[in-house]
Amino acid sequence: MNKPQFKLIVTTDPGTKRWMMELGRAIVFFGVLERLMLDWAALLRSDPKLLARHHKADIKKIAPLLRKAVQDSDHAVPTAARNRALAAVKRAERLANPRNDIAHSRVEFMPAQDGTHAPIGLVIAKPLRAGRRVFALRRFEWLVEFVQEAKATTKEMQAAMEGLSDALAERESAHLSAEAGRC
Repeated sequence: MNKPQFKLIVTTDPGTKRWMMELGRAIVFFGVLERLMLDWAALLRSDPKLLARHHKADIKKIAPLLRKAVQDSDHAVPTAARNRALAAVKRAERLANPRNDIAHSRVEFMPAQDGTHAPIGLVIAKPLRAGRRVFALRRFEWLVEFVQEAKATTKEMQAAMEGLSDALAERESAHLSAEAGRC
């Protein structure tokens, strides 16, 4: 069995810095989204221990926790608030596979005539049947789009969960007012 060969490439290409920064941003923004979802799941379920139990979990485990917490929220909450929250969870789940592609792929460099190397894309290997793999090349623009989508999804997740939380708080306040009126 042949071991993979790796080359250390030292480059002064300015595009390399952009690639590395965008790769970092992709991982960080996605991590923020995962943590935000876990925080909301713990809050909606009134279970602070959920944070400790699942702090190393990925979105594929966190999303079902949050989805269930949203679905189990008070049924008097407006359907629109609940649906928006569930749509935000679904949107976040769609980012899981591209995030894994980013985290587990390599940047491919192309040698230039002056002896430097410039990044040309992320090489993503996907398994096929019978031990074969297919490779895809993702360009910088794809990476930038992922970062933008991760940021937008995080903002939407926060807004949707705050909307659901506000609806739950209004419901609780109305319930407490009704209880006080009976006394």
